[in-house]
Amino acid sequence: MTERHGSGEQGAESRQIEPTPAARSARTAPGSRLPLVALVVAVVAAPAAAQVGYDPEHSPYRDVRRGSALFLGAGYFAGDAGNLGIGPSDGPVATARFELSLGGPTLVTIGTSYAMLERTVLDPSQAADSQRTGPFDTNVLMLEVGLQLRLTGQKSWRRMAPYLGAAMGLAFETSGPPDPANFNFGTKFTLAPGAGVRIYPGQHLSITADFRWLFWRLSYPTAYQLPSPDGSVILPPGASTTDWTAHPWTTVGVAWTF
Repeated sequence: MTERHGSGEQGAESRQIEPTPAARSARTAPGSRLPLVALVVAVVAAPAAAQVGYDPEHSPYRDVRRGSALFLGAGYFAGDAGNLGIGPSDGPVATARFELSLGGPTLVTIGTSYAMLERTVLDPSQAADSQRTGPFDTNVLMLEVGLQLRLTGQKSWRRMAPYLGAAMGLAFETSGPPDPANFNFGTKFTLAPGAGVRIYPGQHLSITADFRWLFWRLSYPTAYQLPSPDGSVILPPGASTTDWTAHPWTTVGVAWTF
């Protein structure tokens, strides 16, 4: 009996020591799940890694050099001469601009442009069929301050960086024809929204193509409301003596970033 009792105790001990299938499963389950967890993480992370970017040697994105730049360009200033057709327009423009990076995609621009335009002259003291003469050369100096927002951030895409911008400033007539009605271009406030693209062949050099719509307001003299010898008037009674004109302005030039 004693021996059987002892053998029963030993069998019980052996049964307690030997792991059961459930215990083995509980012990091995975490380890067996590790490859599965790693696979899931790899599958989830793969698309994110693909979105981070390209191999730097083959990426279409390149860092744009930070700093200040000097831009020199030439273009053409066209557009509306106003309801009476006497505002300055249509001629070449030379532009110089200083560009200062504010960090990230934003630039502040300070510039000056010299436009060699032309305009016609109206003489209300003549009959309607002989009132208009010209065109005559008219030169306009423009000063401006503006902002530009680079759409590709601090990088270029395939060496190109499109941008949106806007500028405001003042325009002065530096020379023009004598006017019998005392029409005077004077000093005009200007507003110019626009867009453009820069091409970066190198770290310092960039080539820019820029398009703008420039707006200013003309003011007509009261002499245009007086009757001409044939009884006609240039401006009918009650007509506005001011006129906003819009001018498409294209510029191409180069900039050097310091």
